[in-house]
Amino acid sequence: MPSPRALEALVKSCLLTLNDAIVTGNFTVFHAKLSKPFRQQYSPEQLAEVFKSFAKKNIDYDVIASFPRPTIPRRRSMATASSW
Repeated sequence: MPSPRALEALVKSCLLTLNDAIVTGNFTVFHAKLSKPFRQQYSPEQLAEVFKSFAKKNIDYDVIASFPRPTIPRRRSMATASSW
């Protein structure tokens, strides 16, 4: 499993690439970064169609880059939970 910082970078990179595609209407780069099976199933044009409603709202998601990584509390194990 990647470190929390690496996961944050991966998620933000994906979301910002999607944002760029939505803002510009050009899904070529976003498409190129997808996994091969996903690329084979969906063309850049199909992705543009899927995310058309996002573009119509004129929302720019660049602000995602400035958000701090959320902290998620660890779940207690069943052994710990039974001692409550």
